[in-house]
Amino acid sequence: MSKVNVSEASRLTGKSRTTLYKLMDSGQLSHTGEASGGRVLDTEELLRVFGSIGHAWTPQDTQPGQQITPNRTPVDTDLVAMLKGQLAAAQEREQRLLALLESAQALLALPSAPKEAPEPKRRGLWARIFGD
Repeated sequence: MSKVNVSEASRLTGKSRTTLYKLMDSGQLSHTGEASGGRVLDTEELLRVFGSIGHAWTPQDTQPGQQITPNRTPVDTDLVAMLKGQLAAAQEREQRLLALLESAQALLALPSAPKEAPEPKRRGLWARIFGD
């Protein structure tokens, strides 16, 4: 999820800068503004609108903290590290939840409490009259 200026977006998509500006002005292509007054586009937004983007990446195209993968697209190593950390945390939560579920199932498998003892039979006048 990297940000590119309109010229770079034009190179990535193969669309003219004029076309990109028209799409941004019509609201079909989301963008943010820079402090210098220029427009910045997210590459994920370009993917959403155009389906695929890219050009022949060269090592000088990468930013600090990125590496070139075999298919020659830049990878943000900080983002990859963050996602790996989130995945590890999610797997840990899953293991804890599975352990809680197993302990709950074990509790449900315990024999139930004994039923209450039946009321004792009535003795006395009432029992003699009604034969209880």
